Amino acid sequence: IVLSNGHTWKQQRHIGITALQKLGLGKKSIEHQIEEGAQTLVEIFTQTRGEPFDPSFPVINSVSNVICALSFGHQFAPEDENFQKLISALNILLKFTGNTFHMVYKLFPRLMDYLPGPHKEALVSAELILSFVREEIEKHKEFHSRHKPQDFIDHYLLQMEKSRNDPSSTYNEENLAQCVFDFFIAGTDTTFATLMWALLLLANHPHIQEKVQKEIEDVFGFSGSISYQDRKKLPYTNAVIHEMQRIKYVMLFGAPRQSTKDVKMRGYHIPKGTLIIPDLRSVLFDPEQWETPEEFNPNHFLDKEGKFITREQFLAFGIGQRVCVGEQLGRIETFIFLTSLLRAFRFQLPEGVRELNQAPVVQLIMHPHPYKLWSRRHLPPGPLALPLIGTFWANGFWLREDYFLKDKKRYGNIYTVFLGHTPAVVLSGFKTVKEGMTSFSEEFSDRPDDPFMNVLAKGRGIFLSNGHTWKQQRHIGITALRKLGLGKKSIEHQIEEGAQKLVEIFTETKGDPFDPSFPVINSVSNVICALSFGHQFAPEDENFQKLVQAMNILVKFSGDAFHMMYDVFSRLMNYLPGPHKEAMASAELILSFDVKMRGYHIPKGAFIIPDLRSVLFDPEQWETPEEFNPNHFLDKDGKFITREEFLPFGIGQRVCVGEQLARTETFIFLTSLLRAFSFQLPKGVKELNQAPVAKVIMHPHPYKLCAVPHTGIKLIKTP
Repeated sequence: IVLSNGHTWKQQRHIGITALQKLGLGKKSIEHQIEEGAQTLVEIFTQTRGEPFDPSFPVINSVSNVICALSFGHQFAPEDENFQKLISALNILLKFTGNTFHMVYKLFPRLMDYLPGPHKEALVSAELILSFVREEIEKHKEFHSRHKPQDFIDHYLLQMEKSRNDPSSTYNEENLAQCVFDFFIAGTDTTFATLMWALLLLANHPHIQEKVQKEIEDVFGFSGSISYQDRKKLPYTNAVIHEMQRIKYVMLFGAPRQSTKDVKMRGYHIPKGTLIIPDLRSVLFDPEQWETPEEFNPNHFLDKEGKFITREQFLAFGIGQRVCVGEQLGRIETFIFLTSLLRAFRFQLPEGVRELNQAPVVQLIMHPHPYKLWSRRHLPPGPLALPLIGTFWANGFWLREDYFLKDKKRYGNIYTVFLGHTPAVVLSGFKTVKEGMTSFSEEFSDRPDDPFMNVLAKGRGIFLSNGHTWKQQRHIGITALRKLGLGKKSIEHQIEEGAQKLVEIFTETKGDPFDPSFPVINSVSNVICALSFGHQFAPEDENFQKLVQAMNILVKFSGDAFHMMYDVFSRLMNYLPGPHKEAMASAELILSFDVKMRGYHIPKGAFIIPDLRSVLFDPEQWETPEEFNPNHFLDKDGKFITREEFLPFGIGQRVCVGEQLARTETFIFLTSLLRAFSFQLPKGVKELNQAPVAKVIMHPHPYKLCAVPHTGIKLIKTP
C-alpha cells in the first residue's frame, strides 16, 4: 500500500480500506482490542508506583499489539518471545529510517550492498517481520473462514479467491505480506510517536492535563470504559489530541509523491516523474490558517462555546489519493490509549527535571533513485543546486524540524530543491498543498522511486506501490478496514483492550519516573497485529518482540546518512556492510502526462513533496501555529470543530488508508491513560524537551515521566 504505485497501489489500498471498514474500525471489534491494550498499559504504568520510568517500551508494545489484532486477529502477551522479537525488529527498522546510513543508502544503493553497516541489520529485521507475517498467513490459510473473516489476512485471502480468474488482479500472498508489513511500519511508529509526544506535552503542560482529566472525570467518573464515539462528549480532550498532532506532527513532511504526468501549477511546469514533497508541517504551522501556530493551543480546535471544530487545514494524516489508509485506526488508538492513561494517572516530570526536551530527533527525507534528468528552466525557483550534493548546502546536511521553513520564506509556497542531482518540487502552505493534492490528485498519486524502499517492497503493498497494483491493494485495505469495523466497534474494542493494558502497565510504575516508549510501541504494534492477524500478542512474546525490534531498525534507518547513500549508490551499497543491511533484514522479517500548476510546468515523473508540516504551521490558517493551543479545534462555545487545514493524515488519493484506525487508537489510548493517571514531570525536572528527533517519523527525545494514579479510580484488570 505504502510504496506501490498505479494499478497495484489502487488495488492494495482498496482492500486495505475495505478490510478496515469491515473489521469495524470505529465499531466495536478492533476498538475493543484497543481498549484492552489501553487497560494493559494502565496496569503496567501503575506498577511504576509514581517513580520516574521510561514509557516507550510498554507503549510500543501496546501499539504493536493493536496492529497484531487488526492483522492477525489476536494479540500477544507482552512477554511472548516471538512478540518481543517482532518488536525488536520493528525498533531496528524504524530507527534505521531517516538516519545517516539510510541517507547514504539513498545516495549509493549499489555500493551499500557490499558495505557493512546498520542497513544490513535493518534488512535482516525487515525479513524477520515479513517471515513473521508469512507464518501467520500460512496459519490463516489452514483455518481460513470464508464466511466470517476475522482479521485483515482473512479478508485478503477471501479477495484472492474472488479475483483468482482476474488477469489484472494484484491480490497475491506477496502483496498481502507487504500490506501487513506496511501496517506495522506506518501504523506502529506514527501512533507510538504520537502517544510519546502526547505524554511529553501533557507533562510539560500540567494545566492542560488537569483540564483534560477534569473533563473526563466530569463526564465518565472513574469507572466504565471510554469508546471512540465518546470523543463527542469530550470536546476539550478531542481538541487537545488534535492540537498535539498538529504542533508535534510526527512526519518530517508529508509522504513524497511523484508526478505521473506533466503538470502546470501556479505558472510552473512540473515534468512527469518529478518528486513532489507535500510539506504538511508548513500547513500545520501556517500562520494564515492558525491563530497561534507556534504555540500548543487546544483552542485551535474549539469554537467560542468550547465545542470541538474540525479544520480543513488539519492534514496530519495527509490529503488526496494517498491520504493515510489507517487514519481512523490511528485516531481510535490515540484517543483510547490517552484517555485510559489520563483517567488513571497524572503525568509529571521527575524530581529535578524542569522540562522534557521538546526538540525532535530528525530523521527521514525520501530521496529518489537517480533517473533521467530534465531542464529546470520552467520549474519553480529554489536554491542553487551543486554537483552531487544538490541543494543540501543551503539548509545543511542534517535533518531538522524546520528543514523546509527557510526555503518557504525565501522562495514562496512552491519551490524546487535538488536531492543530490534529482529535482523535487516542494508544495508548502495549506492552499498550495490542498491545490496540488486535490486538483492534481491523479497526477500526483504515484510514489517516487526509492532504491532502498524498492528492495523492501518491490512495488508491492499499499504505501510504496503505484498504478493498478496500488489501486487494488488500497481498495482491499480500505474495504477490509471497513468490514473489520474501522469507525465501528470491532477493531475499536481491541484498541480499548490495548489501552486498558497500557493503563495497567503504567499503574505498575507507581508514580515513579519511567520511559513510556516501550509499552506504548508494544500497544500500538499489537493493534496492527489484531487488525492484520486477528489476534494480539503478549508483550513478552518472543516473536512479537522480534517484530517490534525489526520495525525499530527500519524506522531508525529511514532518512539517515546510509539511507541517502543507498539511494545514490544503490548497486555499490549492496556489496558494502552497514545499517542498510540490518534494515533490509528487518523489512524482510516483517514484511503519465504533464501537469501545469500555478504557472509552473511539472513534467511526468517529477518528484512532488507535499510539505504538510507547513500546512499545520500555516499562519494564514492557524491562530497561534507555533503554540500548543487546543482552542484551534474549539469554537467559542467550547464545541469541537473540524478544520480543513488539519492534514496530519495527508490529502488527495494517497491520503493515509489507516487514518480512522490511527484516530481511534490515539483517542482511546490517550483517554484511557488520562482517565487513569495524571502525567507529571519527575522531581527536579522543570520541562521535557519538546524538540523532535528529526527523521521520517518525528519522535520526541527519550524521556521519563511519572504516571500518578487518580485517587478513587477503579482499575479494570484485563484477563
